[in-house]
Amino acid sequence: MITLPTSVQIAGNEITIKGVRNLVGPSDGDGRDGHWIPGKLLIEINTIMCDEAQLTTLYHELFHAVLDVMGEEISNDERFVEAASQLWYQVSKTLEYD
Repeated sequence: MITLPTSVQIAGNEITIKGVRNLVGPSDGDGRDGHWIPGKLLIEINTIMCDEAQLTTLYHELFHAVLDVMGEEISNDERFVEAASQLWYQVSKTLEYD
């Protein structure tokens, strides 16, 4: 079982991260893997998923948060955010240190 971080700083903004069992969408009530709520500076991750899925979802939602803090409208492009966050996750998992 993974332990999710509880917060992160992005450009001086403290983003809260919460694991939520059986997460549903704030407006549509549909099940989802995670979401970023800009007005609350909150990321929620569905904890019923496997560890790897929780981590990739966290990176996806963090990428939304970073873009929104930067004021970039491309945060609304799910295809872009998914591709970029998957690459970012791969980079972080494969960093090598001597």
